[in-house]
Amino acid sequence: MHFRSKRNRVYKGLVAGALGGLAASWTMSRFQALIANASERSASQEGEAEDATVKVAKRVASEALDHELSPEEKKTAGPLVHYMYGTGLGALYGGLAQKRRAMTSGFGGAYGAAAWAFGDEIAVPALGLGKKPAETSLWQHVQALAAHLVYGVTLECVRRVALKAL
Repeated sequence: MHFRSKRNRVYKGLVAGALGGLAASWTMSRFQALIANASERSASQEGEAEDATVKVAKRVASEALDHELSPEEKKTAGPLVHYMYGTGLGALYGGLAQKRRAMTSGFGGAYGAAAWAFGDEIAVPALGLGKKPAETSLWQHVQALAAHLVYGVTLECVRRVALKAL
């Protein structure tokens, strides 16, 4: 019985984390849009280079489906990858948080910062999905870190509420 209840806790954590990750991905996108507007970055500047999520979607479509995405498909596929990735990271966080309370350090902020460091700063450049950190302005690093902190805190907030509901 004890084993089953521990397993159920982890499953509930995965579900709560996935819900939190989805909500946090949405919140992070809204935060990034606010920052872009506040810094007066125009839509044409944003559209000059494809972001990592669109590049992932293009690779999957090309390699797995032998299909090249149209400009309209890219507008849908990029956010879809973003939400899937954020939901998956949230589920991982939720499951781990049920096993190790230290995961929730900084009310999820530490996890958000780690997601930024390993995702944006290491994995994205290593996979050829974006510029190397040295090729990116300090302001862009600060914006990305802030967005990931918003992700982490939102994730933890929603995870806690979802756990109570489950």
